[in-house]
Amino acid sequence: GLRDIEAAAIRIEDHAETLYDVITSRAFAPLPRLATLCAPCLAPSGRLVAFLGRKSDSIIKESERLLQTYNLFPFKKIAYSAGEKGGRREILILEKQS
Repeated sequence: GLRDIEAAAIRIEDHAETLYDVITSRAFAPLPRLATLCAPCLAPSGRLVAFLGRKSDSIIKESERLLQTYNLFPFKKIAYSAGEKGGRREILILEKQS
């Protein structure tokens, strides 16, 4: 199993003084807002996991400048299916570089 992991269901706005190795959110906010709220709480080399919709490439492109401001860079994209009616979606994992 996994060791040294603690899952916490929290509001990131209430934990601005804490640094996390991984932050994930589903259906929370558009990528620019998610990055703005979460990037300050990511530890160096921390990862932000964002569940994106069908237009992930355009979302990433539109957010590129903002992501660079927070030193967040694409680490990995994972395609998945949200069922017959949901269609193809993507998970974007961003890494905070120092």
